[in-house]
Amino acid sequence: MRRRPKETKSILVFVTLTRQSRLRRVPPSLPSVSEVAVLYTDGASNALGSGLGLVLKVPTGKLIRQSVRYPEITNNEAEYEAVIAGLKLALKHGARWVILCCDSQLIVNQVTGNFQIKEQRLQKYQIEIHKLLP
Repeated sequence: MRRRPKETKSILVFVTLTRQSRLRRVPPSLPSVSEVAVLYTDGASNALGSGLGLVLKVPTGKLIRQSVRYPEITNNEAEYEAVIAGLKLALKHGARWVILCCDSQLIVNQVTGNFQIKEQRLQKYQIEIHKLLP
């Protein structure tokens, strides 16, 4: 029996990387294309291990792809690790805004502050994301 891949929706979120702002869904005004990066992330975990993948389109148009394997982290932790790795890369490449495309509604809503983080293991990721904002 062939299994069809589960369809997921990407959720677009503007994440600001400027000192004056905090995470938000929509920028106050449209940023310049030269300041915007687009980040696609995914994390996964199963009995054989965990990993993350990301594709970052930096403001110059260059595509950067990364994947990392982890021995033992949860699926949500892998999703967070992907977002953090992507934000670090975006900063390194001069982005001031990031459009985050993530298939985890939980992660997107926790990052934007719409959902409270109840699991203590995930709170460190929220702190790390906010440290990345200059």
